[in-house]
Amino acid sequence: MVRVAAELTAAGFAWLFLLAFLGKVDSWAGWRSTVTRLFSRRVRRALLVGVPLAEAATSGLLILAPRGGLVVAAGLLAAFGVGVILLARRHRGLDCSCFGALAPSSIGGRLGVRDLLLSVIAAAAAFLIEGAGIRRVNLGELLLAAVAGTWLMVAGEAKRLRQASRSVGVGGNRAV
Repeated sequence: MVRVAAELTAAGFAWLFLLAFLGKVDSWAGWRSTVTRLFSRRVRRALLVGVPLAEAATSGLLILAPRGGLVVAAGLLAAFGVGVILLARRHRGLDCSCFGALAPSSIGGRLGVRDLLLSVIAAAAAFLIEGAGIRRVNLGELLLAAVAGTWLMVAGEAKRLRQASRSVGVGGNRAV
């Protein structure tokens, strides 16, 4: 049971980091705009390409070497969480472009705390994976994580669209 849970966690994080990478590539102008607004020129150059490349590499590492991938994922998520919390002081509500148009989210304390909690989960899973002796993520579990991740993303987008349609009066619910 621990083995399956650890593999599913690694597969889920692989999917999460792949979606973050693809979201930034798909909405490159938005990602570039966010990075340009938030950071100095020196930092901007490193983050603009470095973050998406780190996300893509972490996704692959999570599949090929789950324990190492989870350790890297925990570190990245902790850095993202602390960074978002620090940025929230001056830029609360600004679109973070974390997942591009796939899953819009805003800079704020909730996003920072979410990233920190995910970091703790990744670190715990790295510990469990070491004990279970897992060398690679099972293809079936990777596919299950992809299906579940896609379903969650679609459900989140449907909720966001319902909320947006209510605020503009679509479907008979008029906002006054």
